Amino acid sequence: MNFEIKFKDNISLFLGANGSGKTTVFQVLRKLRKFIIGDGDARVLQVFPKTDLTRWETRLIQKFELDLEGNGGIYKYSLEIEHQEDEKPPKVLSEKLTFDNHPVSDFGIQEQEEKLVAQASIYKDDSNDTGSVLPVVDSSRSVISVVPERRDYQGI
Repeated sequence: MNFEIKFKDNISLFLGANGSGKTTVFQVLRKLRKFIIGDGDARVLQVFPKTDLTRWETRLIQKFELDLEGNGGIYKYSLEIEHQEDEKPPKVLSEKLTFDNHPVSDFGIQEQEEKLVAQASIYKDDSNDTGSVLPVVDSSRSVISVVPERRDYQGI
């Protein structure tokens, strides 16, 4: 299901008919927060189980996009999760975070020499940084949640 919601200034009322998705919006925001910060056992399977897929959709890929204003700029976050038809656990296909269109983190699974290879990069606050490849990549967790806190990664 695709939709866009924009909160202008201070929101004090979220109104809609029963079953229109008011609660679902906040549930998704909570799930994204839990996944991104790595709260508890915040693996894809625990946060976004296959039972969360829209019943009338046949696509096995869930896509989330979130734009947030803060720290004097705009963060853009995107997440793609691939659920499996069998009982295999879901995995993150891609996860990207930018700040004012400068990359902060980037994770993706690509095919190289007929093998699927996961790669993650993290970018320093310097806009000229070409990114550093992270050595350990787990496609069941958010890359952002495993980056250690450092002065040169304030974008995260």
